[in-house]
Amino acid sequence: MAKKPPKLTFNLDFTCEIEVPAESRKAFEKDLKRGELSISAELTLGSEVNFFNIYSDNVEGSIAFGKISDTRYSVSAKGAYVTDDDSGILAVISKLKATPKLILTSVSDSEPNSYYVDGDEDKTVEIGSISS
Repeated sequence: MAKKPPKLTFNLDFTCEIEVPAESRKAFEKDLKRGELSISAELTLGSEVNFFNIYSDNVEGSIAFGKISDTRYSVSAKGAYVTDDDSGILAVISKLKATPKLILTSVSDSEPNSYYVDGDEDKTVEIGSISS
């Protein structure tokens, strides 16, 4: 019997704004209603970057979207995202003796379109930390 990987917990706590271009608004709002938007996040450990798509139904807590204008939405999350540590992230963290930060790179819909913090593809927001 294969040994189960340890659990990796991301503690989420953030609020930011994203820009939704007019040409993507219909797809965004459709997925918002269906609960199918995801937070695209990355975790850098040394020279290795790990990517995660976090959906609201996988968060113990909440991810909320609020309409500010036709092209701007607020995004906030508070709670925990728990997943299997299939890639050995906890071991790398222990080895590096570092506390990596989880960074939001965008919000994605099912098309797939990406919506960036303040409409800037290069802007990121720290959205949480890791605990084991």
